[in-house]
This record gives sequence, structure tokens and C-alpha cells, in this order.
Amino acid sequence: MKFFKGLLIVIVGLVVLFLLIGIFLPSQYRVERQITIKAPIDSVFNNALDLHTVLLWNPWTAMDSAAVNTITGTGKDAGDIWKWEGEIVGIGQMTNMEIDTNKSIIRKLEFTEPEMPASTIIWNFSEGQDGVTAVWINEGDAGYPMGRYFGLMMDSMLGSDFEKGLASLKSLTEKQP
Repeated sequence: MKFFKGLLIVIVGLVVLFLLIGIFLPSQYRVERQITIKAPIDSVFNNALDLHTVLLWNPWTAMDSAAVNTITGTGKDAGDIWKWEGEIVGIGQMTNMEIDTNKSIIRKLEFTEPEMPASTIIWNFSEGQDGVTAVWINEGDAGYPMGRYFGLMMDSMLGSDFEKGLASLKSLTEKQP
């Protein structure tokens, strides 16, 4: 009986410790990558904006080529939506929220399977001597307590996919006339 009482105390202690540590972890996460592309800014911007073109360079389309993708609207306007459903990529959608031509794009990213809190996708563009710098950001709330632990891993989980996507966007854009 003493053993089980001791075991129960240890388990309760670990749960309390897990919850206490979670309070002090960041409540937000942010993944950010950038690349410089040698092309006109309107080409870089349009290839990141047009949801039809996004299907060509984003890493998740290549991961799940059997996924069903649906785009409503032109794919280039605020309110246009890209929905997907696939075995690997799950079920979700991305909505164009705000567009500032050749400067920024803000999108809402939502997953229904696996269920996750919505996040914000931000693109920023700037011209420089070496070309156009495109910055790709995903940020969102990390729910308490599990989301906060999960938020600590977001950069390592998404960072390499962002890098692949940006390299593919660069390749696609620099090959265009």
C-alpha cells in the first residue's frame, strides 16, 4: 500500500511540475525564414501570392501529390481560399486576408485534421542590390499547456520545409522570363 501511495505522490508531483513549467514557456511561436531572389519584385510577389502558383513550389504539395486541392476565387485576391485534403497533409485551408502589392501578404492558416489552433502566415518583400528578399513567417498562439511545449519545437519542425519551399520559389521565379 505504501508503494502505491508513493507512486501516486510521484505522478501527481510530475503532473504539477509539467503544468508549472508550462506557465513559464512562451505563449506564442514564430517560424521565420528568408531568401534573396534575383527577379523583379512583382514576379516574386505574384508567385508567393497566387494560390495556383503556390501549389507549384510549396513543399507540402510535393509531399502529398494525391491530396485534393481546391482554390476559390482567382487565387490572388483577399478572401480567396485554398483548401486541401490529403492523407499526409491532413485537411485544412489557407485564406488570403490582406494584400499590400509588392510589400506583404497576410494569410490565415487553419487545420481541421489534425485539429490545431489557427495561425497567421506573413510574407514580407523588399528590394535590394542583390535582388528581392522574401521573408516567410508562420506565427500563432501556443495553447496551455501542451501547445507551449509543442511551440518550442515549431521552428525545428517547420524550418526545413520553409527553406525547401523558398528554394523552390526562387528556382521557379528565376527561371521565368
